[in-house]
Amino acid sequence: MRGALAASPASGDADAQARRQQALLDAVLAPTLPVALSTASSAALAERGTHAVEGLEAYRRNAAAVAARALGAAFPTVQAMIGADDFARLAFEHWQAEPPQRGDLGEWGEGFPEMLEHDVRVAAYPYLADSARLDAAAHRCERAADATLDGASLGLLESGDPTQLRLELMPGTALVRSCWPIVTIHRAHHGAEPALDMARMIGMTDLAPVEDIYTTQFKPVPTMV
Repeated sequence: MRGALAASPASGDADAQARRQQALLDAVLAPTLPVALSTASSAALAERGTHAVEGLEAYRRNAAAVAARALGAAFPTVQAMIGADDFARLAFEHWQAEPPQRGDLGEWGEGFPEMLEHDVRVAAYPYLADSARLDAAAHRCERAADATLDGASLGLLESGDPTQLRLELMPGTALVRSCWPIVTIHRAHHGAEPALDMARMIGMTDLAPVEDIYTTQFKPVPTMV
């Protein structure tokens, strides 16, 4: 019929491929393998039986490994405190809950500290979430654009009204508030001298007493189940 619109075969194939890819993504992000298999089956994927199980396991293992590497680079203190295995489990859970939205995985993980804050499995370690926030701040500072100090602008303190001036911080500056001595914790897990150098560079300092943390001897978080 003249004037009617119809999808071309190529368009139909593209739509089917898009649905298949979305179904595979949903299966990879599913909380468990049985749920993943159910999701994949309902989408009529080509694989069946043992091949489907092996294929989905491979995809999920790869996603878990990528998640652990990406978050491990951004949250090294947390990884050191809870151990590689439990950290990898948490990283994959975060990947499933908040999958990356950009190609640069270095920008992923913004919600990880909040996830830790509400995870009952680590409730006995209330400083873990703030330690993650410090890790995230240091990670962002390291990735910030290079900049140089505009020394001439300091002259405005003499020539202008200081009450009308606004301090513009350089890229790579961050403020993390915490009632826990998270800088001390950070230093304890990264070696004294390098951590001290980084603390001087980005102005990290504790505003809380450290005795309560020292008494824990930085016990590792128990294995999660």
